[in-house]
Amino acid sequence: MLLSLESEERKQVGRQIPGNAAIDPGHLVVTRGAAAQLRKGLATQLLLLAPIFPLLFISQAVRFALRGDIAAAWLMAVGIVAVVIGFALFVRDFRRAGRFLARTAEQSAPGINSQ
Repeated sequence: MLLSLESEERKQVGRQIPGNAAIDPGHLVVTRGAAAQLRKGLATQLLLLAPIFPLLFISQAVRFALRGDIAAAWLMAVGIVAVVIGFALFVRDFRRAGRFLARTAEQSAPGINSQ
């Protein structure tokens, strides 16, 4: 969905999802679609990819430490911290997209709840 937008439009949509810019009511459907697409991609990364990387770094750090290569073990430990920070940022963006979708649910379908 975002591929068909111009660069500035993509940036604007990207600012609206976390709440850094005011929501443009005229483009709400597109922005909600982008948020759903972002959330789906982040969910895939969080569930499938993110848990694997710390395990790889931990095993390498232990192996280097057992061999006596302390510098490499520390480098792997720094890698573990970087992956955990990246994982936390993925979680933050996932939650932001979810909050945006929840916040704008009534705005996107105004006639549904007015019975």
